[in-house]
Amino acid sequence: MKGGYEVRASYGHIRDLPESADEIPDAIRKKKWGRLGVDIEGDFTPYYVVPGDKRKYVQAQKAALKDA
Repeated sequence: MKGGYEVRASYGHIRDLPESADEIPDAIRKKKWGRLGVDIEGDFTPYYVVPGDKRKYVQAQKAALKDA
């Protein structure tokens, strides 16, 4: 760490629209728009998830925040 800052890589986007049915939480899966990942009835609000291959990076970022 130099100058009081620590730079950590996020390895690209850590949130995205669901790519598969496995990534869609039960709370939205049953909704008409649930498989799209975008609420077409609610002003086209996107529903972002953390893809499985990015979860370890998100956990590492959260752990680093505790010491910040």
